[in-house]
Order: sequence, then C-alpha cells, then structure tokens
Amino acid sequence: MNKRVLLTLLAVLSLSLLVFGSVAVPGASVQAASPTNSQLPLWDKLAELKDYTFVDLTHAFGPGTPRWPGFQDEGLKTLYNYDKDGFFAQEFSHPGQYGTHVDPPGHFHKGKRLADQIGLNEMLLPLVVLDVSEKVKANPDYELTLDDVKAWEAKYGPIPEGAFVAMRSDWAKRWNDVNAFFNKDAKDQAHYPGWTMDALKYLYEVRKITASGHEPPDTDAAVAQNKTGFAAESYILGQDHYQIELMDNLDKVPEAGSIIVVAWPKPKDGSGFPARAFAIVPSYGEGKNFALWQMLKTLKAENQLVDLTNPIAPGIPRWPGFQDEGLKTLYDYDKDGFFAQEFTHPGQYSTHVDPPAHFHKGMRTADQISLKEMVLPLVVLDVSEKVKANPDYELTVDDVKAWEAKYGPVPPGAFVAMRSDWNKRWNDVDAFFNKDAKGQAHYPGWTLDALKYLYEDRGITASGHEPPDTDAAVAQNKTGFAAEDYILGRDRYQIELLANLDKVPEAGAIAFVTWPKPKDGSGFSARVFAVAPPTK
Repeated sequence: MNKRVLLTLLAVLSLSLLVFGSVAVPGASVQAASPTNSQLPLWDKLAELKDYTFVDLTHAFGPGTPRWPGFQDEGLKTLYNYDKDGFFAQEFSHPGQYGTHVDPPGHFHKGKRLADQIGLNEMLLPLVVLDVSEKVKANPDYELTLDDVKAWEAKYGPIPEGAFVAMRSDWAKRWNDVNAFFNKDAKDQAHYPGWTMDALKYLYEVRKITASGHEPPDTDAAVAQNKTGFAAESYILGQDHYQIELMDNLDKVPEAGSIIVVAWPKPKDGSGFPARAFAIVPSYGEGKNFALWQMLKTLKAENQLVDLTNPIAPGIPRWPGFQDEGLKTLYDYDKDGFFAQEFTHPGQYSTHVDPPAHFHKGMRTADQISLKEMVLPLVVLDVSEKVKANPDYELTVDDVKAWEAKYGPVPPGAFVAMRSDWNKRWNDVDAFFNKDAKGQAHYPGWTLDALKYLYEDRGITASGHEPPDTDAAVAQNKTGFAAEDYILGRDRYQIELLANLDKVPEAGAIAFVTWPKPKDGSGFSARVFAVAPPTK
C-alpha cells in the first residue's frame, strides 16, 4: 500500500470516528467521565480532518432575501451601536422559513415533530447530489424524476440508507436577483424547478433516506403547484422527515462521497428556522470509494451525540438590556392547512454566538466566521464544585493547569468550555440571575489571566460558558466586560448560555459549533453539540 493511499484511509477512519455516533437519548443518564488514553488521539487526527474541503451550503440572509411571497420581509433593527453604546447588537424579526431553512414535519402536519424535536443523528449524514442543472437550464419548470435518481445509481450504486439527498439545479446562482429567482412571466406565473412524487417516494420508501433539500423556494415546481399544490412537500413532511430549502453551492460538492452537517437553533415547538448546512468533502472526491458511507452503520454505535444547546422560547433567561422573544403565529393548521411562525429576537438570545464585531467595529460579523472554526476539539474545564461553594467564582489559570496535569496541554485550535453547572438553573430565571436583596446578580465567570493563557499561550480558537456573561456578575462592577472584550478583540468568537456540559467528558470530544448566517450579523442563536468518544 503506497503512502498516499494509507494517509487517505487513515483520514477516512479518523473522520468517521469523529463524526458518527449514537444519540444521547433525552432523559437518559449520560455520565461525564475521563476518556482512556487511547481515545485522546482523536484530537491528533483533527488536523487531517481540517485538510478536507469544507463547503458552505448556506445563504447569508437579510432584508430583501428571496422568500415565499406569503411571508413578510425580515425586519432588522439596531438595538445598540458602537458610537453611542460601545457595542453592536441587533434584533431580528423573520419567519421560520427564511434564508436557508429547515421545514420540520410539523410545518405541514399537526402533531408531528417540530424544529426542536429532530434528533442530532439526523443532522450528520452521507450527502448525495442529484445534478439536473443542465436540464433545468433548458427547462426552468423541470421536475426531477425517478430516471434521474436511477441514473445516479447507475454511476455510484444504490443510494445509501439514511442519506441526505440534494437536488442540484444551480438555481442558487439567481439568489442575488429576486426577479430572476422567481422567474415570473408576463402573466405573473413563476417558473422554477422541483421534484416529482415518484422520485421522492422511491428515495424515502425504497432507499429510506433521512432528508432532502434543494435550491428553489419550494419542493414543488412552480407550474406544478397549479395542479397539485404542495403535494411533494406535504409528502416528505408527512413521512415524518425534514427538508432543507434554499440551499447554496451544490455545484461545489461532488455527486457522491461527501458528508453533510445540517443543524439549526432550537426554537421550542418551532414551525421552522434558519439553518446552517455545510459539506465535508473527502479527498477522493467523486468516485466509487465510499469508505465513509460504508463505515457509517458500524461507527454510529461507537460514540454519543450530546446537545449543548438551550431552547429558544419566550421567558428564557436573557441579558436584561434585551427584550423578550416575540412569537407570532402567521398560519395555523385549522385555518390555513399548515403552521408557520414569525420570530422576533435579539441576536444574543438563548445559546448564541458572539462574533468579534459584537464589541469591535470592523471585525468579523457572525456570517464571516469560517466553517473550520466550527469543528473543534472540545476541552471542558469543570469548576462546578467551586461554583457550588461560591457563585461569584472566576475560573483561574490554576484551573486550566489542573486540567493540563491530567490530560496534557490544551490543544491548539480547541473550543474550551467552562463547566459551572449554572445551566441547571435555566428553568428558573430568578435563580439563574441569582440576585441578592440589593439587586446584585451573582454568577460565575472567567479571569482575564486564564483567558490570556488559553488564547495566547495555548492558541485556542473559541470558548464558551453556561452563564449569561463571560465576566462574573460581581466582577463587572470593577472591570465591566473586560473578559468578553478581550476574547472578541482577538478576533475570536465565543458561545454563551451552553447546556449539558455535565454530560460530556473533560477531554476527547469534538464540538460542532454552528449557527445560521445573518448577513453582517452582531450575533445569532446557535446550535452546539458534541460527538463524544466512549467513556468508562
């Protein structure tokens, strides 16, 4: 075996071990434990994973983004600005079906799963791309057929069970021109492609795929809707599967062999929400060596997926300078035949990303963080016992060095999370802010020395925590938001209001840190989860 083949096989094995695992069942006990030494080398393989190509399949969204005409445009409001307030924060008002987004089964079918109820195991899938772009170029009303599916299978073999199947039409190339995107004729009839029912039935019933997606605004071709309405979309969701609409860059991934990561924040009982989808493209590109797919069934049983994300809902803990979430039902099952909501929320709401531009003008906004900064080795610094004894506790350099005494140096490029178990107070806002009789909040944070050690000496990529701020509440009286300002000033991002850090090991896990793509966004609700190795 030559060196190149060996390296490729090692990379494939590494990626499979990192990405696929069994799901941590809600309500089940998942014990946090230290991994064995044999599990820590997964981090050593991460550099190989980063050598793969990451392709973003998500559009940046903002006011004027192409949308279904039954929805209003996004409302975008600046709540705080640099010159007046010293930082930048926005409020977003958008339908769930906006930008690249998820349609859960409950969008069309009452009683079926909603956006927060889709399992993590349905978000890491083999990616199949059915390329009908030339046919769409010749006929914008084209509908993908069963023959198109079978033509793919003639080249690559049967579509793997559990796949995500995307229709490539190159319609996303019209994204920046709304008129071209909807492509209306003189009689106001839109023309864009879609799926045939026969193709979908074959994919979901015979090949048993998990989900599908496309670039146009609907599953059903525009002209076909005149006869059959949204029959194709209703079919998918009625099978208790989700779909992703308004995808991007499908021309930049091979027809076979890639992995898709598709995730979205957790709107409680949500009708849909903006999503983030990206592909990890293996070095062999297109071809008939599907080692990743072949390993999937076996390797899923060897790891656990743990959700580190809190739900989005009115009444959850939030920074007191922000308004509560506004939630409005736009369409309901009984009156309209489907369910759709409008969400109004600050960017910093529930588990969320703070990009550098949140505090520093001219630095990167939420849509400008690279994909390779979203898949990282996860380090968990457990100070929960110290916080139990003192809610004003600040994580120190000594806490970091205690971790290093057990596991070795914090790896460069890591995501470092402070475990305080503060999230166990999530369902009680008063307990979460923990104010005394004088109105002073008490919750833990980071020392600046610890952050400087992590970012400057160890070269970590990002950090996160369970409380609402980087800086401990009492410490803010003396130094303001100095710790947060330091992180963002280094052109790094952070994640606030994390959950379930007690359910992942201190070392050996991989963090997937994702969020939708608000154009020039000051922050946005995120979806964070861990792929954790087996623990004893």
